Amino acid sequence: MKTVKYIWLLGLLALWLAGEPLFAVAARSTIFVTYGQAGAMTPPTTLSGVSTYSFNNLPLGVDSSANWEEVGSFQTVNVASANSNGGASGSQYMADGLNGVTQTTLTLNTASSYLGLWLSAVNSSEVIDFYSKSGSLLAEFTTANLLKALPATYYGNPNSGTLHGTDPTQPFAYVNFLATSDIAWSSVVFKDSTGGGTFQADNIATRSKAYNPSSDGAMPGIQFEMITNGVETAIAIAPEPNPVLATLLIGGISAGGSILRRIRTASSKAVLA
Repeated sequence: MKTVKYIWLLGLLALWLAGEPLFAVAARSTIFVTYGQAGAMTPPTTLSGVSTYSFNNLPLGVDSSANWEEVGSFQTVNVASANSNGGASGSQYMADGLNGVTQTTLTLNTASSYLGLWLSAVNSSEVIDFYSKSGSLLAEFTTANLLKALPATYYGNPNSGTLHGTDPTQPFAYVNFLATSDIAWSSVVFKDSTGGGTFQADNIATRSKAYNPSSDGAMPGIQFEMITNGVETAIAIAPEPNPVLATLLIGGISAGGSILRRIRTASSKAVLA
């Protein structure tokens, strides 16, 4: 009886280490967060029904309300011309934190379950908040986990010409937020948590339908995070194992092997008897 109890406890430990819930109590609202290949500045071509907005048709400087035809509008956005910090393919881009703009809100006509954007010259304090139609905060994303995940090939401006390789101390990456069918947002707020930093982005993309592997195929990009019921969970993608996790796994495997050996020995003795 003790052997069965130990095996059951080891099973629970294995589920916990794998990040699975030990006891399912409710459906989980999940947003999968991925980044595209190095140098990508546009949304994945594998996703259908995507609308993309660049800031090329706006005047430089602050715009209090920029219309996104048939999709929605941006409230209070600062627009800059391409430089070492941003501007996909040498175009204009959103550069908040300048000219008194501390954040930009994207209000959507139809609730969305996908958001994509090219984050440029990323710092550790950038924030993206997703809100329901009623104004409830559904999820918050911070760039801290993104910075942990990106390899050295993402650092430096990927634009061609004189901008290529400039700003080598900061990463540039296209990031995708792919939601399950039970979550959709009606507005998105882009800001820097310090209030004095910058948030720089371009080629913002959206679509109303949720991610479905049967119609969309494999999840685009490299997944580095999940936001489940509003909580961020980083996904380990680096080759170096977590030393604490490795110790627990080795200990669990050793304990499991010891129990199995005892069971086999006991069974052999019972047969011989």
